[in-house]
Formats: sequence, structure tokens, C-alpha cells
Amino acid sequence: RNGDSKPQIEEVTFGPKLSIPLGPFDKQLGVMAGSIRYQVKEFLPDGTPVFEEKKMPFEALYRLDNGNYFRYGSRRPQTSVNEVVSPTGESLWTYSASTGVSGLYIPPWWPGSVTNQFGISGHTVAHAGDLGEFFVIHANTGQMNIWTADGLLAGHITLHTGDPRRRGFGDRFERGARLDGLTLGQEHFHHFFCKTEQDNKYYIIGGHNHVSVIEVKGLEKFKRLNGEIAITPELRKKTWEWDADHTRKRVFSWAPVVECPYLYPRPKLDGSVDKDEWGDERGYGNYKAEIGALAELRMGHDDNYLFLAWKTTNAGPMRNTGDDFRRSFKTGAAVDIKLATDPKADPDRRRPAKGDLRLLITVVDGKPAAVLYRPVAPNAPKTHAWKTSTPAAGTTAFDQVVKLRDARIAFSSSENNYGVEAAIPLKTLGLKIKKGLVLKIDWGVLSTEEGNITTARNYWANKTAVGTTDEPTEARLSPDLWGHVRFTALKDKLDPDGLLNDEPEEETIEDLLEELPTDDDLF
Repeated sequence: RNGDSKPQIEEVTFGPKLSIPLGPFDKQLGVMAGSIRYQVKEFLPDGTPVFEEKKMPFEALYRLDNGNYFRYGSRRPQTSVNEVVSPTGESLWTYSASTGVSGLYIPPWWPGSVTNQFGISGHTVAHAGDLGEFFVIHANTGQMNIWTADGLLAGHITLHTGDPRRRGFGDRFERGARLDGLTLGQEHFHHFFCKTEQDNKYYIIGGHNHVSVIEVKGLEKFKRLNGEIAITPELRKKTWEWDADHTRKRVFSWAPVVECPYLYPRPKLDGSVDKDEWGDERGYGNYKAEIGALAELRMGHDDNYLFLAWKTTNAGPMRNTGDDFRRSFKTGAAVDIKLATDPKADPDRRRPAKGDLRLLITVVDGKPAAVLYRPVAPNAPKTHAWKTSTPAAGTTAFDQVVKLRDARIAFSSSENNYGVEAAIPLKTLGLKIKKGLVLKIDWGVLSTEEGNITTARNYWANKTAVGTTDEPTEARLSPDLWGHVRFTALKDKLDPDGLLNDEPEEETIEDLLEELPTDDDLF
């Protein structure tokens, strides 16, 4: 304040130490620290800025020129987003995107996917074209992504390491070398993007064992499109078929497999999912399947039971208020597996066959419930049949949808995490296990926020199974998009002193299923 260009104690206002680091300075010389904004209150005659501290009604990372604020946000279940909010905190747009370094692991690439962001590399207004105000965010996947202030992922300056179009620097370091399709690779921490004021050129900094200044060309060529798209049932069907075909190829190349070992001793069913009980320390190989950081599935079996254990993180509560067990996948949280029990069925079939089933487990009024769906069950009573239809998705029908009375289930739940453990008689599933048996399988987590509607679906193999607005699609089984489970038999017999030491009676599958209740008995 006294103009000597040196800080003195009396010129500084001290406050409590902040636990949140500062974000980048914006074009108004302001800077965010969570919900605290340091902004210029006045300029002294010599140009020195005097800052003031302002409490904002939201947390943010950076202020845009249009007065809105950018931040990394979150949505349950464990869904990270890029988000822009108004000066009052109203959410204006979001885009699914995650942040952070993931060690040596690079998430799979697909068009439009954004993961492992670091921070804002630069921010400007395009001198020409239709980008308008935009900013660039760098990611640990090698990407530098272009975001418009109004919420469009407009493109990539550099590409994901898994993008088939990507290329490295190679040995071309001479001035003027073309670097189209460049990826910066993993752990490229020092990221920078800018536009020069003198001649409206754009540059990034790139390199690992070198530092290169790279010009970015073509940003002035972006154009916005206007028009209408008529969404018809036929177009929707073709789109789904296209998406399913690409997912089918991705599942084939990925070849997801989970082991289902013979467990000895049997796991204790208490909902805690003690990993030692489920094979983690027993050398069973690929003993668990994962959906990112959201959920894990562990499996096991003995001579009489199939054992299942789900464990979730930030997936919301295990809560379901539905009053129709057949629609439990629509009315709140649940976990499920989809299993093909007939090893002779065509592995490439796109429609379910005899032996294909879905087992869904949820919690209603504090009590666990298991529902078995079988699309093709010729011998099932007519009263067990159920179907659902919409004009857009058509009809999905089941020969049998029933609650199970012989499923043994335990669970633990908080507002964001839960564990589910279950033992299902093999006879109930119509499953005959022998050593080395390989079957098709998928499994998932259905999430909720309030417990009265399913707000998100996440599956291990079938990545098209994400929608929550079309009941027939959500009910449908697509075995061609599933992965595989391999059964191992490490012991001939199970110690009879385990938890489940009472063997099921000799009954048929239908005898083990609970009869369809009346409306008053539903759940």
C-alpha cells in the first residue's frame, strides 16, 4: 500500500489457514479457494491490486469471463462431472468427467469419455469461428480437452493414449514438424495452453524428456450447427443396435472373466464382505470383478450353493420403496447378476434362451428380498409370467418372475456405501457346476438417492446398460453383451460344520420358488 513494492506485516490481513488450495487466477485477477473467492477490491495509483475475501454460496475452481463459475462436481452414485454454476450457485450444465491420477492404470477410451483430469491449462475467447469463450483441461490420459463456456466438449487438442488415432512425438523435433494426433501420454503434469495477444495464435507446452512449444491450428474453424432431429422408434432401434454392436466388439476384445472358486470354509453371511472369506488370500486368481471404483463382486460355490458378495463405494444407500417386486429394478437400489446356466446355448445369441436368468437382490422396509427373472421357462405356471411395454422400446416378456424364499441374504448399508452377501441354492438356479465350467455372466449395481426411483445403472460388461427411463430396456437380457465366469472346484466336499450346514430338501426348482403373492402380499 505504501508503494515500495515490498510486503509489510501491517499491509496484510491474516485469517485461519485454508484447507483447500487456490485455483488458477482468472482474467479479473480473482482466485478461488473452495467457496472463498479472493477478488480485486481496488487498484492503488501505481497499479497494485488490493484483494478482498468474499464468501460464495458454492465451491468452485475458476471464474469464467461470462460471470459463471466452473468446478469439478459429483453426483451419486460416484459420478464425477464437469459443471458450471451461475453466480447464485444454480447448475447450468454438467458433463460426466472424472479427476485425479490413477497410478499406472489408464481407463479405457471411447469417444466422448473424459477421465483423470488435472486442471485448467488455459482460458481465452476464440478470435474467430464459433467456439466463443472456451477453456482447456489437461488429463492424465494424454488428453487436452476443449470445453466451451456453455457446456460443449468441442474437441481434443491432444488425444487419449487409447485413442486409435493417437501418435507420440517420435523423433521429429525440428521446427515446423507436423504433430497431428499427438498424445501427451501419462503423467504429463506440466500443462499449459494460451493465445497470444499480438497475432491470435494458440500454443501448448508438451514433452517428457524435452520441452516443446507446439502451435495449435484450426480453432477458428469450429462451427455450431442448428437444426432439428426427429427421434422415431425406428431411429431409436437402429441407434441401440449400433451401440450394442460396438459394445459387443469391445466386450469381445476385453474378454472380461471372473473366477468362481469352491469356497472352503463357507463365507460367513453378515453383509461385511470380509475379503479373506471370499478368496482374496487363497490364491484363487481373478477372484473379483470390479466396476471402476464403484463396486466389486466376489463369487464362490460349494456342492449346494452359489455364494455372491457385492461391495459398493459412494453408490448411495441400499434403499427401495417399491411395492411390486417385479419392478424392483425401477423403484430404488438393488444389485443383480445375469447368468446363462446352459453351457450348450449359443454364446453369441442376442436374445435370451432357456437357462438364462436374472437374479436381483434389494432391501425393502429393512428386509432383504431376492427376485428371479427367467425369460424362457416353458414349465413355469402361467401366473408367474410378466411383461412390460413402451412404444419406443417394445415389449420385454418373462415366463417367470418370482420372489425366492430359499435365498439367504445379509446386508450392511450407510448413506453412501453398502455390502450384500447371499447364498442361493444351485437347484433354484438350475445350475449344475463342474470343474472348469465357463458360463456367460454380467452383474451390476442399481443406485438411488431417495429410495423411490432408480437413478443410475452400472454394469460390469454391458456398458450400454445405463439408461433409467425405459422399463422394457432395463428389464431386457442381452447375453451377447455379457462377460464370462469360470468355476473352479478345489475340494470334493465341504466341511459340514460351515454356516450353511443344512442341505436343501429334494425339491424341484418350481417347489423352491415362492408362489406369486396377491397385491396385499407384495413385499
